[in-house]
Amino acid sequence: MSLSNIEPQIIWKNFSKLNAVPRPSKKEARVIEFIKNFGESLNLDTQVDEIGNVIIRKPATAGMENRKTIVLQAHLDMVCQKNNDVDFDFENQGIQMFVDGDWVKAKGTTLGADNGLGVAAAMSILESSDIAHPALEALFTIDEETGMTGAFNLKPNVLKGEILLNLDTEEDDEEYDMDEYDSEEEDPYYWETYIEDDTVENDMDLYEDPIEDDTEKNMADFKK
Repeated sequence: MSLSNIEPQIIWKNFSKLNAVPRPSKKEARVIEFIKNFGESLNLDTQVDEIGNVIIRKPATAGMENRKTIVLQAHLDMVCQKNNDVDFDFENQGIQMFVDGDWVKAKGTTLGADNGLGVAAAMSILESSDIAHPALEALFTIDEETGMTGAFNLKPNVLKGEILLNLDTEEDDEEYDMDEYDSEEEDPYYWETYIEDDTVENDMDLYEDPIEDDTEKNMADFKK
């Protein structure tokens, strides 16, 4: 199976495009530009704040104008780790993905599903023409993995939405009230993405402390 044949195809298409763009933490200039250009290409209201967060707004579809505005939140950076025997420059190379049976993997590096699949899901809704939705605000923050810089520097009242969907969570039934939103959260590390019955699930381990730069763990092929 090729990546282009995995359902939902629109999400995997956007994930592949995103993964072609280098996006290590604290060096997100290219992916910020990528997401900005994406929003502008759809003629959507697109803003980049002072710290580098990108906000894209999409009006409600017909009949949904009176619903509460939804915020779709994801982060642009990724955990950058590689196998010891791999020569890879995360600042200048895109992730090399391939399908291995029921798994989507990266060649010798982390896959970037944290939080690339969340970003891709938001992109897919923003560009869709056949999904009914209320007004949307897609918030793409920076430097989540090494400091939550984007979230901590988000200006008050910049978002108008009343409900936030965190696309970087392992709990699919969580809902955030924007009046009570706390940006402090654990940093999950996604290792691989499993394909089963057209459902995307993220296989992850949670660590209390950041992974050291000299780790020798094979992050691309790790399985629980």
